Amino acid sequence: MKISNLQKARYQYTPKLPSILEAPLENIGIKTGATTESVSDQTDLKRLFSTTYGRPVAEFVKGENPNASREVRIGVVLSGGQAPGGHNVIAGLFDAVKKGNPNSTVLGFLGGPSGILDNQTIEITPKFIDPYRNTGGFDMIGSGRTKIESDEQIEKALVTCSTLSLTAIAEQCGYQDMSAFRRLIRRHTGRPPGEHRRAHSVRAELRS
Repeated sequence: MKISNLQKARYQYTPKLPSILEAPLENIGIKTGATTESVSDQTDLKRLFSTTYGRPVAEFVKGENPNASREVRIGVVLSGGQAPGGHNVIAGLFDAVKKGNPNSTVLGFLGGPSGILDNQTIEITPKFIDPYRNTGGFDMIGSGRTKIESDEQIEKALVTCSTLSLTAIAEQCGYQDMSAFRRLIRRHTGRPPGEHRRAHSVRAELRS
């Protein structure tokens, strides 16, 4: 692939980080403030966003992070239209995850939310991601406007999340531990994730 002089110059750029994020990961803590509230329609918004409404503002501060070196598997999905910094968002996440533990894995869902439904992923590696650094757009893994709304879609998404790694998906969903995400799966499916995954696998074999 022929690279233009402009692209060569882009590769030389180092994105600026807030000073707190330049510290070693084990020295970055999180400080939470008071709970939040919308300026209006509080009841309706709390009903629609029951797991996130009212969450406190979080701030990165100097502190301790005992989980900084934990091995994780992170899933990344892009949704909607193109954005100038889309690739660097993934690059920054990838760099931080690998800095914490080189054995950790970052997976990109291909084509936006539909990649979650169809379990279509690609592992993000240095060789794969480096050509996209400092470039705009969502070309690296693609994007889409698929919405995960119906019961069937939720079931497919939950199976994908469970199959790939509950710990990583839980982190991406904002849950602090696996037990909370298990409760989410049980609420939607009526059974724990392991049983749900096994049942889904049996149905897949029967269909084939």
